Amino acid sequence: MGFNLVRLYKHFLHRRPFITNVLTSTTFMVGGDVISQTIVLQDITAIDLRQTTTFAIAGLIFVGPAVRGCLVAIDKMFGPTSNIKVLSKKLFVDQILIAPVFLVCYISVLTLLKTMSFQEVMPELKKNYLNVLSMNYKFWPVVQMLNYYFVPLTYRVLFGSSASLIWNTLFSYRLYNKRKLMQKFDDFLTEEREQIERPGVKSG
Repeated sequence: MGFNLVRLYKHFLHRRPFITNVLTSTTFMVGGDVISQTIVLQDITAIDLRQTTTFAIAGLIFVGPAVRGCLVAIDKMFGPTSNIKVLSKKLFVDQILIAPVFLVCYISVLTLLKTMSFQEVMPELKKNYLNVLSMNYKFWPVVQMLNYYFVPLTYRVLFGSSASLIWNTLFSYRLYNKRKLMQKFDDFLTEEREQIERPGVKSG
């Protein structure tokens, strides 16, 4: 069964590379959000499906096409990664030129899809952009170094998407689920305070 799925995936990857790569990116984005929500909420039935749908739509209309396009463009620009010099050029374009702009667009798209308000975009960027960019530089340079040097272009989106399962879990937590965790903590403190303050109720 597993071998048949791998063979089917490779078939579509070679026949329909663009749509297959977009769907691959989207699947791992959704997976990261679901994992992040499950860790925070500790209840699979309480997952915010609207939030997960937002990640899915963002993957289909922006992240998937952008990642695929950038990988292809960088490879066309510099050719195969035959030595460290070429690898360095690819990493420079990927992480110094593209990544900062990509993250601005990524956060903006997610915010627009979630709030349907352009007015919410700038506050969200001010609140999260620098922290997310810092997360990016702690994670992606090593992943992309391995990706560009060892992985053929055809499979780079798959490799990057596999790594992004961790990234999207952290990204989803930073952007949305950290707030939910803090809210749960605040609710817990409020309940405890109410218990203590009720007449006839003793703490401990």
